Amino acid sequence: VSPTVSFPYTPVLDPSEQNLKVPAWLNDATLYHNRGDTTFVGENSYYGDFFGLDDLFTEHPTVVQGMIDVYKTWIRDFSVDGFRIDTMKHVDDAFWQRFGPEVLEYAHQQGKSEFFMFGEVFDANPEAMSRFTAPPPHGAGVQATADFGFQARAAGFATGRPTTELRDFFALDDYYVRPSG
Repeated sequence: VSPTVSFPYTPVLDPSEQNLKVPAWLNDATLYHNRGDTTFVGENSYYGDFFGLDDLFTEHPTVVQGMIDVYKTWIRDFSVDGFRIDTMKHVDDAFWQRFGPEVLEYAHQQGKSEFFMFGEVFDANPEAMSRFTAPPPHGAGVQATADFGFQARAAGFATGRPTTELRDFFALDDYYVRPSG
């Protein structure tokens, strides 16, 4: 794989910044999707850069293991008790299916029996959000997501929307334990 011919977008990096990132594997341009900024439509939602932040090639084994190692280092060196994981829905499920269990198991091995990770999945639809908490093979198998569904219904209730919207929302809780997919 070549950064100059293998991707739709050729990365440009100032020579003085070629070995700036730590850990070192992050300096390899072939470990990014290199497609330019996302349009948030279709596959581009997974593979495009997020407002100028380079999108990691999360399907690549080096990236998967590298990110697991980074998070384990934070647990070991800084005694982190949990993580909020940003923009979770913009990363493939296979990544989370490996990342989540390995990081959680490592935290437990370090004596952190109440270690907790939750993902930011900006979506108010319980069926869409449950894909992340459902166990593999139907979902990503992470512990939880931020509850934007409840936030949307609670804000609606506070501004005069009917209480039936909250009732109907809570009736969808089964999606989190029995996914439809």
